[in-house]
Amino acid sequence: MIVGGALSMAVMSLVAEEKMHVADEGNTPRARAIRALDAKDWNRFAYWAEMVDYAKWDLRIKSGLGHCYREGLGGKPRDGKRAFDILSEAVRLEDTAITPAESNDVSRAQLELGICYHAGKGVASNHVEAVKWYRKAAERGYAAAQFCLGACCHHGVGVKKDVDEALSWYRKAAEQGDAQAQCSLGGCYRKGIGVAKDEVEAVKWFRKAAEQGQANAQNNLAWCYCEGVGVGKDDVEAVKWYRKAAEQGDAQAQCNLGHHYRVGHGVPQNMAKALEWYRKAAAQGNADAIKAIKEQGHTLTQREKNLSIREKHLTAMSLASGIDGEAHDKKEEYELFLDIASHENDKDLGEEERECVGGALLVLGTYCLEGVPGLIKKDLAKAFDYFSRASKFDNPVAQYYLGMCYERGDGVARDYRKSIEWYGKALEAGFEKAKSGIERIKRTPGVTTEYVVRSGDMFALIARKHGTTVRVLRALNGLKPDDHIRVGQKLVVPMPGNNK
Repeated sequence: MIVGGALSMAVMSLVAEEKMHVADEGNTPRARAIRALDAKDWNRFAYWAEMVDYAKWDLRIKSGLGHCYREGLGGKPRDGKRAFDILSEAVRLEDTAITPAESNDVSRAQLELGICYHAGKGVASNHVEAVKWYRKAAERGYAAAQFCLGACCHHGVGVKKDVDEALSWYRKAAEQGDAQAQCSLGGCYRKGIGVAKDEVEAVKWFRKAAEQGQANAQNNLAWCYCEGVGVGKDDVEAVKWYRKAAEQGDAQAQCNLGHHYRVGHGVPQNMAKALEWYRKAAAQGNADAIKAIKEQGHTLTQREKNLSIREKHLTAMSLASGIDGEAHDKKEEYELFLDIASHENDKDLGEEERECVGGALLVLGTYCLEGVPGLIKKDLAKAFDYFSRASKFDNPVAQYYLGMCYERGDGVARDYRKSIEWYGKALEAGFEKAKSGIERIKRTPGVTTEYVVRSGDMFALIARKHGTTVRVLRALNGLKPDDHIRVGQKLVVPMPGNNK
């Protein structure tokens, strides 16, 4: 009895010690951080996580802090480099994941590392590497990663375009309740992408996503009600869903809601309300809204004009690259670039708008250089004119094309010196392809010769002596602006009196 009693007391003592240990463990900074992490209380998580010794940062702490720095949560600044570094450490701890929560943290860290690579945040943009990490998380069953992988397969970003694989990943994510995937799956059914066109099925998936508050899906569902696609036509219901999306800031929904107020469909006609919603959409660069404001006789603000240029340029470039995954009329793309180019002489263009206009002029030049069957005839003189105008917007690719035109005599008299001048400008702006043009000219018989630097020579004097410019000399010899010449150095210079 005595032995039994002593054993019982010993067991009770151990149990008490264990309870005290558990209680103490539950109040450590790490334990408090993990509880906050599970509750998605990012402020409390970040506070307690920073109190954990760095040496003791485990998978859960690292994945959580990486998320905070990437999203700017918990009082942390958005810091792509810091996020990338911490997430990179987190994914290396994949083998330590035992619990479902830890497994989830691994998947989220893999997804977010993929997003860093995709967006070039904290690391050089690399779509192939982004797809690699999306796939790792997707194969672990992480719905958000399955959607991202599906989108990459859909548009051929970082992986060969494959609509069948895209549909498969969209479906996996959608069936787990991912709203973005549900919306994309609905879009596939509506357009018949990778699956037989089924408007009723499209509405089903749009509704699932819309009921979760996904703004794009709400806009799509509203459009279905407006047009009677896959569901009975109902303007009142359309306005309801347009409003939900518009109030979340969806620009297209704001424009569509403005249209309903303008014509009085599903809501009493109210031109003031229509303009109000058009203005909201236009403030985000929505081209349809900007067009509607002009049609109503209202003046666009400078901001609306600039945003219109950017929006049109983005649309035109998407069409040109085929990123929307759909066939399109080349004429639509061409007319968009013409529209953007028409702002060439606008005053008060911002830096981004100048880039858009210069880019549009460049594209129009390439169309004329080669011709577009059934739309634009090959016209070298017109191509040269577009490149010249684009170069005024400091477009290095246009500068390169001008160099090529002068080299080949396309649309202008051949002039090797001017060719090198423009190739040099493009090279100074970082367009490395211009080097190949300069090297071709150097190999052309009778165009260049050799000059040995003498005492007292300077770049400007040598350039004047050979009837050329310092830029041409530097371009011919691969010299940077801060490079110096020395006595006895051999330079490649234009041959006197032979530009052509």
